[in-house]
Amino acid sequence: MAALLTTPLPKADVDEDDLSTVCGSEAAGAEEESSEEELTAEVPQLLEAMNRAAGELNDLELAGSAARRRHREHLAAWRRRYEELLAEYGAKALDRASALLSADDAMGAAEAR
Repeated sequence: MAALLTTPLPKADVDEDDLSTVCGSEAAGAEEESSEEELTAEVPQLLEAMNRAAGELNDLELAGSAARRRHREHLAAWRRRYEELLAEYGAKALDRASALLSADDAMGAAEAR
């Protein structure tokens, strides 16, 4: 098997005219040039579309960051309010109120069906 890999391949007798016939004619080259021109003509529009998409993405990422910041602020405010209520009324009263609110939510959901 090793002998097969080291044996050189025979050279083919190919004339340059034959090569151009095998590879294609000048018409094929002209078609290739025209298709290349069509493709390169689209590049500016594609770049503009990419720029617009990147701008939209940046705007959405900024909006998402702002929403996460507001969410953290609201959570902190609710946590402070919960701590205040806990200090004022105690855990037992908050647990009873929580159970009543949960029951009210369940009743509202059942009525909506």
